[in-house]
Amino acid sequence: MFNLYFLNLRERISSSQSSQNNKKGFTLIKMLIVIAIIAILAAIVIIAINLVKQMQKPSPISMRQSTGEGGKANGQICSIGSECNSGNCVTGYCCSSPSCNTCYSCPTGSCAAQTCDGAAATLLGCTQGSEACRYCNAGTCGYYTSGQHGCPAGQTCNSSGQCAATGPLIAYLDPNGDGTPLQWTPVPSGTHYTTIDDGVRQPDTPDITDYITLNVNGVDTYNMSSIPSISSVSSITIWAYGLVPGAPGFIYGNIYIGGAWQSAQSFNFSTSGSWQSITFTGTWTQADLDALQVQIGCGGIIGSGPARYIYSLYVVAIYTQ
Repeated sequence: MFNLYFLNLRERISSSQSSQNNKKGFTLIKMLIVIAIIAILAAIVIIAINLVKQMQKPSPISMRQSTGEGGKANGQICSIGSECNSGNCVTGYCCSSPSCNTCYSCPTGSCAAQTCDGAAATLLGCTQGSEACRYCNAGTCGYYTSGQHGCPAGQTCNSSGQCAATGPLIAYLDPNGDGTPLQWTPVPSGTHYTTIDDGVRQPDTPDITDYITLNVNGVDTYNMSSIPSISSVSSITIWAYGLVPGAPGFIYGNIYIGGAWQSAQSFNFSTSGSWQSITFTGTWTQADLDALQVQIGCGGIIGSGPARYIYSLYVVAIYTQ
């Protein structure tokens, strides 16, 4: 009986311990679940808080504008827009506008008309004339037509805003077309102007296998080449290589310039081929030079006489730019 009592007592103690162990295990699982839920909720809250803070954070430009830190105020020197509070770097200055008109800049922070020369005008978008003669004048782009300005020594700005040598210049002009009348005979046959356009300058001897010839009174007329950027022409000299076998008769020349034929002049040719010249002086323009024509004529012949010959012809123009 005593043994039975102890046996029952041990069974009750064992059952009680098992029940307590089951309760402890159940409590630990619930605790772990609660901790996991709290951790997830905390993570969600942290993410939400960071997102709100990020949305409320000002942009770099607006932050610089409000705090004045990390950027430059309008009117300060800059190289790129990110240096400026406004985000605009115009012609080397922080500016309230993203761009300015030609010959305008932002040294005071807003676009304003400028006055400057040369490279500074180029920087402000001015493209008139050459850079050496270029200017911005109170916001207007233009170029100088006189004076040295940015030109090299010995040169000045001309009427086209280009640097040009000072003093008279020389241009060589060649026949480039037949005019009217055409009364000489080209040998060999063909266009008259190409027969005497050898491109040779005195004192060199031209090609004498082709020429124009005439043994009666008459004239040939030629259109002449031109050059650009002329300010003024002061003289025109006709150079011709020819010969006159004998009397009677002579060879003369004339030019059409300034809207009129000038007074014809005689060449001093002899019985052997040589270069001779005649010169006309005046004051003529670019348009006058562009319309230049030359006449070569025979005169003083009664009936017919010995043939006259012209082998080559060109013009020397003295001009300024």
